[in-house]
Amino acid sequence: MNLDNIILFILNIYLLGIIFSMLILFFSKRKLKFNLKNKNLEIYYLKSLSFLHIFYMTSPFLGLIGTIYRIIEVFKNKALFENSSNAFNLIVFHLGEALEMTIYGISIALFSLIFYIYYKNEFRILWLDKDE
Repeated sequence: MNLDNIILFILNIYLLGIIFSMLILFFSKRKLKFNLKNKNLEIYYLKSLSFLHIFYMTSPFLGLIGTIYRIIEVFKNKALFENSSNAFNLIVFHLGEALEMTIYGISIALFSLIFYIYYKNEFRILWLDKDE
């Protein structure tokens, strides 16, 4: 198992973590609407919100690490491509594969950022309703 497979595995775990955090936030929000004085539920909500924050902050960097790793592998194997008649096409193909990691990391970050902003605003609204 090489580094890019490990990074893809971690990004998939991130995706599952985002989905799990969103479910927790959805059900916690519904409970918080009816019981605004429950501190444990509020802390649970904020912890799930912080997980979404961590996911959207770190997933682009994981994608970037995967991209850099794949680019390094392309240049390490450049000598194998030089003997080929379509060396340029092979290098471009492998560089395109390398950029897929960045796209994957950024798409996970955008996915979690959208829900992070949504649930953060929902919590602010609940918090303002609690004070009234």
